[in-house]
Amino acid sequence: MGHLDNIGFINGVLTKQSKTILSVEFDTLYFDSFGETKPDYLTANVSWAIYPPPTWITVTPSNGTGSTNLIIAVEENTSGLNRSGTIKITGGDKTITITVIQYGVPI
Repeated sequence: MGHLDNIGFINGVLTKQSKTILSVEFDTLYFDSFGETKPDYLTANVSWAIYPPPTWITVTPSNGTGSTNLIIAVEENTSGLNRSGTIKITGGDKTITITVIQYGVPI
């Protein structure tokens, strides 16, 4: 006997509910020490929002519905140390993470 996936009642009617799709093209991005911007394509079939990332990372747009190109920018890293941060995106019943790694100024 089989099983039923993504089945539920909406207004008393048995309905197949779509599975949440939420993914990015790159789950890790690397940046040089100078300020830089990179795109990362978000595929989604739901409304989504980005938790505020560390202050040195900016993501545009910060929320939306459906698929879009995210623009991820980092401020200049003037230290000699590498730094990393995460961008968390939630939508439907999923949360995904993009790891951002930025190199420090070469010594």
